[in-house]
Amino acid sequence: MNIEKSIAYYMLIKKVNQKELAKRAGLAEETLSRAKAGRPASIETIQKLAKACKVQVRTFIRHGE
Repeated sequence: MNIEKSIAYYMLIKKVNQKELAKRAGLAEETLSRAKAGRPASIETIQKLAKACKVQVRTFIRHGE
């Protein structure tokens, strides 16, 4: 699972920057920054990101493979 690729993909598709995606997901910008840098993300963080991108978690994760 490569969450940083998923994050980059959906930021591009949704045309949002890191600050806006963090806000939509209800995450601290620092949390998103760490996940985007390849550090481990909790399932809760992944769920919030998927919801903010309006996709299912498995779809969100699939874009990082």
